[in-house]
Amino acid sequence: MSASEKALSSSKVSAVSGIFKPFVAKKGRRLRLLTAFVYIPTFVLAVYLFCFFSPMYISESHFALRSNDMSDLSVAPSSLFQTISGSVFDAFIIQSYVGSLDMLEKVSQRINLREHFSDRSKDIYSRLKAKPTKEEMLSYWQWLVSVSYELDKGIISVAVKAYTPEMAKAINDAILAYSEALVNQMNDRSHQDTIRLAKDEVAIAEKRVLQAQQALQKFRDDKAILDPQVTAKGLEEVIARLETEAAGVQAELSTSLMVMQKNSPRVLTLQTKLKGLREQLVLERTRLAGLNAQSATLSSLVGDYTQLITEEKFAQERLVRSMSALEVARLKSIAKSRYIVPFQPPTLPEESLYPRPLLFTLFGFCVLLVGLGICSLTIASIKDHMGV
Repeated sequence: MSASEKALSSSKVSAVSGIFKPFVAKKGRRLRLLTAFVYIPTFVLAVYLFCFFSPMYISESHFALRSNDMSDLSVAPSSLFQTISGSVFDAFIIQSYVGSLDMLEKVSQRINLREHFSDRSKDIYSRLKAKPTKEEMLSYWQWLVSVSYELDKGIISVAVKAYTPEMAKAINDAILAYSEALVNQMNDRSHQDTIRLAKDEVAIAEKRVLQAQQALQKFRDDKAILDPQVTAKGLEEVIARLETEAAGVQAELSTSLMVMQKNSPRVLTLQTKLKGLREQLVLERTRLAGLNAQSATLSSLVGDYTQLITEEKFAQERLVRSMSALEVARLKSIAKSRYIVPFQPPTLPEESLYPRPLLFTLFGFCVLLVGLGICSLTIASIKDHMGV
């Protein structure tokens, strides 16, 4: 081969290599990026998960919030919706309470959480600090305890992680116990609020009955009369009898005057008797419609007595209604009490389900790969916009 042919062949090879050089360079840079930002972090994550991460056990429990109240099922749909909404709101309260600082403190008093979760033999990522603050403890608690509420089914699910199965179950048992205590506390508060007004109304009615009875007793003591109405009725009967008797004596006297002298003993006797009857009639009529010996009319006494009797009767009826309303309020409050139904009590796990090294490694690889892709596209878009 001549020198010119060799030069031509060398130029062709250089041209071909110059064409593929950018692609080779891009491929090498891409491989370096994948190695630095995806392969090596994924390998480190896999080594940590498989070799160093302390296995944790998960105890699960499922419970629902129920009520005995069935009265709303026969009323308007809006009332039923309000009842359902109340149950939903209470379920959300329980859900928030499980992840609260108050729940953490109560469970910590029952179980030594710090000793278990700050064990230095456990891996540094999952274990608790030796002397955590309240905020750090609460954040760690919310990582340990997962609680969810299925609105369509009304089921509250709680999952607790721990280094031993017994500890996971003990924490879940404590959460369920304190959740039931909160529901009972809400029931007691609702019960007290419901019957408080009814009890106040009963107390007012009892006081009014007592006042009416005292006023009636004072009237009887002051007037020295048990029942003016009975007295008035008796006086009317006495007056009617006296009038009948006086009419009979008058008739007999008239008959006697027709056959006897005016000064005859029989006529004088009848006249004396008739006079006595008329005087007694005047006296009884005075007692009935006029002034008595104590300068008080019997008719006014009857009016006052009737008013007192009416007040006492009304007060007693009000007391009966108030007591009935109190009993109804108490029964309704009991019927509307909510309670927790743990249809799946806290389980005692037999194998570690956290973490899942293979699944977590695959998930980490996907996240790193997607993140690198997004960053690369962003940088390429910026370069294209700048014309680089």
